[in-house]
Amino acid sequence: MIINGREEQLTLTYPCNWSYRVITHMPDAIHSIVTEVVRDRSYKCTFSNISKNGTYHSFEVEILVHHDEDRVALFELFKQHSAIKMVL
Repeated sequence: MIINGREEQLTLTYPCNWSYRVITHMPDAIHSIVTEVVRDRSYKCTFSNISKNGTYHSFEVEILVHHDEDRVALFELFKQHSAIKMVL
């Protein structure tokens, strides 16, 4: 990751809570979408924003991740879901 023009390494102490910003065109189905990705894990999902024309809604999804591979794997699963436009 590049911060202020320098290469910086992200250092986290696991387990820790991690938030994903999930953007979808199906806000009414957000909980079923998130459950498909995280399965039986506990999570917290809160509304974040809506696009200017109301097409997309963003949500903060917070979940306990156990290691770096877990955090990245969840990101990839969110990214691959057909109802998710973008994940940050």
